[in-house]
Amino acid sequence: MDAIKKKMGTIKIEKDNAMDRADNAEAQLRDANLRVEKAKEEIQTLEKRWQQIQQELLEAQENLERTNKNLEEKEKALHSAETEMATLSRKVQQLEEELEKSEEKTKNAQTKYEQVSQAGDESERYV
Repeated sequence: MDAIKKKMGTIKIEKDNAMDRADNAEAQLRDANLRVEKAKEEIQTLEKRWQQIQQELLEAQENLERTNKNLEEKEKALHSAETEMATLSRKVQQLEEELEKSEEKTKNAQTKYEQVSQAGDESERYV
């Protein structure tokens, strides 16, 4: 009978130990399930953020393309303006050269006129 009581006590202790292990396993399972749920939420958050970043990248690329296109247009306009400026500079230089020649001709003509006028005045005196 003592052997049976001893055996029953041993079985009870084993049962209590098994119950404690089961409770610990259930607690660990709950903790693991919570971690899984948090990981799923984090994955969803990261996926949303990834989509936002992809959208922002597309917008940035489109903006870059528009900016590059505008830059090319501005560079073409600048080149055209520089070409026109060079042409106008050549024209101004030619006009300045023509002006100098005209001033020189006018000066020479003025000098000849004064000489002729003086000669005319002197010939009137003798007459």
